[in-house]
Amino acid sequence: MSSDSIEREVTIDAPVETVWAIVTEPQNITRWFANEAEVDLRPGGELVFRFDSGIDGKGVVEKVEPPHLFAFRWISPEPGRDMVAAQGHYTTVEFSLSAAGEGTVLRVVESGFAALEGTAEENAALAQRHEGGWGMFMEKLAELAASADVSA
Repeated sequence: MSSDSIEREVTIDAPVETVWAIVTEPQNITRWFANEAEVDLRPGGELVFRFDSGIDGKGVVEKVEPPHLFAFRWISPEPGRDMVAAQGHYTTVEFSLSAAGEGTVLRVVESGFAALEGTAEENAALAQRHEGGWGMFMEKLAELAASADVSA
């Protein structure tokens, strides 16, 4: 982890097309990441992730290159975070998928923490929480993909 970005990578026992569907389709996103998801899957499209906290993560799709690259910038919902002050202070999340034999290597990179509205210490703490969060979410995603119970 640098002061500005975090990275997680996992090898998943499922084909790239299955993992792509899990990463990009709202009905699958709700099974590993958010309680509800709305994704306009095109560059410039809006997305909203609703979580148990009651705070929405909102953003804009940056890149869509099926089935290998999906990126968006968003304001992540953090308990205690002033979401009004956070406006205009985004991080960018990029999922890259590549075939690895019968499976898929999924890499997620979230960057832009250094430019957020908080102090350097607050932004580093946020990055550290996100690093742990992405680790947990990637495990759930891998389990879902391996279960073969995915609507693609």
